[in-house]
Amino acid sequence: MSADHPDLPAIAALHPEDRQRHAQIARCLSQGAGLIAYRTEGVLRGYLLYTRGAGGAPVIERLYVAPGWRRRGIEDRLTRRLATAADPAPGSQPVDNSVTRAAPACISPPARSNRR
Repeated sequence: MSADHPDLPAIAALHPEDRQRHAQIARCLSQGAGLIAYRTEGVLRGYLLYTRGAGGAPVIERLYVAPGWRRRGIEDRLTRRLATAADPAPGSQPVDNSVTRAAPACISPPARSNRR
């Protein structure tokens, strides 16, 4: 996948005020991250951005569901789709296709403020 991914404009529309998030997602996609999109009526309602960890196991980098579409099972559908579609990286040993939630590898954590 690349920074020219067809879902990038729709992701940007979900986060109109957050250009940094859009840039991070584009960078991840250009570095080979995968994206699973959830659409209803042709409109992006949620997405799951993932990379590959040790042994080719999928690692969730970011999972987002639009506020009006939360609590409808979309997160579960996205993670199940990732788990069933997860194939080991070429040349790797067969792995458990369990989904891992870990500290993002391609997305920097937000800067922390020292204010109290």
